[in-house]
Amino acid sequence: MNTARSHRLRFTTLLIGANAVFWLLFAINFAARSYTYHPHAKVFEEPSPPYIVFNRAFPFDKYMTPFMRTSRFLQWPSFKAVAKPYFWYFNNHNIDGDALYGGISVSGYYLLLVFVVSFLQWYAVGWLVERARKRTNLGPADGTSPPPLPVPH
Repeated sequence: MNTARSHRLRFTTLLIGANAVFWLLFAINFAARSYTYHPHAKVFEEPSPPYIVFNRAFPFDKYMTPFMRTSRFLQWPSFKAVAKPYFWYFNNHNIDGDALYGGISVSGYYLLLVFVVSFLQWYAVGWLVERARKRTNLGPADGTSPPPLPVPH
């Protein structure tokens, strides 16, 4: 494998690895702050938790903590790319967003889909950065050093 391709793969791998670490921290945060959720008849105007995954609900009061805000900021392209088509489908088919399907709410499936799409997002970012680097000649395109300049005597 040539070194330019190797460099791109290393940078892309770094971004994907960082994304994996981010989602691991997200899962730990979710597990630490969530509570066991049992479906029940809602009391007057009782809101549903924002995310329910495997009968674990994330509470509203922890929804916009600094970590969750950072999550939205770092993954916003994934959240935006998935949101419209995903919720358009459920809204057009009158699927109840408060119901659980396999222990996961509609917004929980949305979160899982964002998780998957985020890896594509960061792969694309790595690819675009390397392509831009190659086009602007910020680094050697073929992985070799440029020939040395002649030294005047």
